[in-house]
Amino acid sequence: MPPAAAERCFAPDRIYPGFPSCGFLLHWQVLFPTCSYLAIRMQKLLFLSSILATALSISAQTPVAAGFTYRVATGATSRGPQGAGAAQLLFRFDSEDYRSYGDAQAAGNQVLGCQITLQDQYALTGSQERYDLRLYGEDPAHANYPNFLPNQPVGTNELVRMGPYTSLVAGTASDPRGAWLIAIAFATPITLPAGQDIFVGVEFQASAAANPNTTPAGWPNDGLSMHTSLGAAGISQTYDSRGPGAIAGGTTANSYMLVHDVGNNVYAYSSGMHQGQVDFLVPGTIGRGVITAITNQTSYPISNASPGTASFFSALHPDARSTPTNSGRADTVGYSFLGASAGSLVFYMVDFGFGSSPVPLSNFQASSTGMACLNLASAMTLGFNVANGSGVDFYPFALSPSARSLIAGVTVAMQGISFDPATGILRSGPCGAVKF
Repeated sequence: MPPAAAERCFAPDRIYPGFPSCGFLLHWQVLFPTCSYLAIRMQKLLFLSSILATALSISAQTPVAAGFTYRVATGATSRGPQGAGAAQLLFRFDSEDYRSYGDAQAAGNQVLGCQITLQDQYALTGSQERYDLRLYGEDPAHANYPNFLPNQPVGTNELVRMGPYTSLVAGTASDPRGAWLIAIAFATPITLPAGQDIFVGVEFQASAAANPNTTPAGWPNDGLSMHTSLGAAGISQTYDSRGPGAIAGGTTANSYMLVHDVGNNVYAYSSGMHQGQVDFLVPGTIGRGVITAITNQTSYPISNASPGTASFFSALHPDARSTPTNSGRADTVGYSFLGASAGSLVFYMVDFGFGSSPVPLSNFQASSTGMACLNLASAMTLGFNVANGSGVDFYPFALSPSARSLIAGVTVAMQGISFDPATGILRSGPCGAVKF
């Protein structure tokens, strides 16, 4: 299978004019000159699920993917609705979806780096292009938007910058496209602020338009783009239709990709519903976990078998009600705990929302990692299992037909916590919220 099909240009469906912001600026290459960088040529997208576990060595820690792209399939590759123009794609991690991820601490969520899946439509020698990665926090006065104005320079108020980097050489004369999984590990861990959305910004320069064999030149004939998972039909046969639960209350066009058109100084949640193939790198020694959903969608076969998909569309917004939004759907959500050692006990907790004051597990047992981010006074134990040693342990949130008829509009938060009987160590995965 070749690299992803290019998304064609669509008119912006929502323009946001911008707002005041404040913060500070860091320059990655000055402060962290010894960052690690890995790029893997992806000849087949079928390799994606296994490649996502690719690790880099950093100090005494081994970074692995946090899990937000666990069993998430690429549907298209995109650079937003402005086509060949310069753009910054901002991939949003919603604080109302996940809390206490990474090496979660009272100060925030500590991560070791991030990884993306990048594509170049014309990747032959002489057509390399520049890109940068940046992390941003959320504007405190404007939910679901980053902490800078769209008419401010890219990088304003960034938490950290990675790059600039130059795309690699790949492709053949008959198919000049190249696609790579790129993992970038920080030399020093970064603590992301808790309780707010985090945006991973991928900045593209204007398309180099170096492909001499196409008319017109430019995107999608040449130019960098990002692999995304799709939340609806329209531009690909691979897509994950969500249920009735609105994403961010419907304020983001039900998308997790915000396009910053740097030439026209505007924001737009547009080009349909996208989730980027973007994840954080975290220590392999901590607990990890995600909400996953098992569905019967023929358009998203990766979700058909247990434990399903961690796609933000059906996992966090399942089609589980009776009567479903999409005919014949009866999604089963659950929690997939990642990385538990064989023989550990994994407990699955559930509540009707996040706790207001997360509690460090080290309060209960020294050397434990993570936070109990549900309300300890009201959370219930959904169940437990003995870790099978595969690195993935799943527990479903089973719904009876009568429960499906009553669950409309309910939000359920889940968390997995592992216990190693040999050491007494506790490790928590993040809390995730499911909107039915």
